[in-house]
This record gives sequence, C-alpha cells and structure tokens, in this order.
Amino acid sequence: MKTTSIHVEGQIISPEIFDGLDSNEVPGQLPQDFGFERGTRVKDEITRAWTDCI
Repeated sequence: MKTTSIHVEGQIISPEIFDGLDSNEVPGQLPQDFGFERGTRVKDEITRAWTDCI
C-alpha cells in the first residue's frame, strides 16, 4: 500500500500490516466484521463518518 500521509517509524507497525489491510488479508477488517452488509466498502463508511463529524 503506497501512502502519502503515513510515515512508519521504528517497528511498532510494519509496512506489511498496511499492505494486508489494503488487501483485506488482516482478520476483522471485512464489512461484516463492522456490521455492514457484504459488498459495502469500509473505506467509504469511514469517509462518511468523518464527513458527518464536520
């Protein structure tokens, strides 16, 4: 995952974790895990939640 706003320092979170999140390989990151229907884009729901906060 190429990011422009995340800079990893040290080894607390490895860059591979971000790659896994982007490809849905990390457990607990599917739409169903958050109570959304299958096919819902979690990134879109996050964006919608942040927009509602403004």
